[in-house]
Amino acid sequence: MFREPRQLRQLGELGDIGSDVATLISEAPAVLSSLATIVRKGKPYIATLRSVVDDPALPAVMDRIKIIAEIEASSPGLPTFPGTTPKPPTAPTPGIGLHYFVKPLDAYIYARRNPMIAVLLGAGFLILVGGIGYKLGQNKAKGGSA
Repeated sequence: MFREPRQLRQLGELGDIGSDVATLISEAPAVLSSLATIVRKGKPYIATLRSVVDDPALPAVMDRIKIIAEIEASSPGLPTFPGTTPKPPTAPTPGIGLHYFVKPLDAYIYARRNPMIAVLLGAGFLILVGGIGYKLGQNKAKGGSA
């Protein structure tokens, strides 16, 4: 439509509106390419994406993701102790950090599919605490120290 430089210059002569339209036209191929990539990669997940977009907590989650991305970008790395050599920087993982959520989500899915795991974990914790208390009580009854 406005591919000739002369026509783009004429749009620029219209003032701010013309320059805005000229900028949009010049950036259209990159925007369309990005949009096509998003659609191609998201096509198998349309129903899930729809439920995510409709979720009222999405803006709050996106704000958290932005904060995490800013922290990751500005973070110089972990501090090192005196006398140690710092590790060489590793290549950053591409993306926004969703890889941090894969293992916790796997654990959540496992717990939802196997509801008895929560009961077993709770019982195991109580047995552990009870066992420690029992041993401490035995030691105290014998006159020993813990």
